Amino acid sequence: MQPRYRSKSVRKLRVKTKNRTKLRFKRRQPKNKSCAACKSAIPLNSRADRRKFGGQLCTRCSRAAIIYGARVRRGEIAITEVALKYRKYIPI
Repeated sequence: MQPRYRSKSVRKLRVKTKNRTKLRFKRRQPKNKSCAACKSAIPLNSRADRRKFGGQLCTRCSRAAIIYGARVRRGEIAITEVALKYRKYIPI
């Protein structure tokens, strides 16, 4: 077996032929991305890198993080009052 096929990202398929059983190799599909805060699936349009928190947070969580960040900067709330799952995304 060649080194490129020894990876876990390659699936081994056993295919029956007329004379013997052969091994065929197929690349695995990447898993769907999930939100770092709520673990829900991120739709394709929210994964764009040009978006703020693109590829990390879903639309709902990125909106909450932006709102919390604005409130902290204005002094309305302290950083300790922000939910733990959003603190990482608020610049201090």
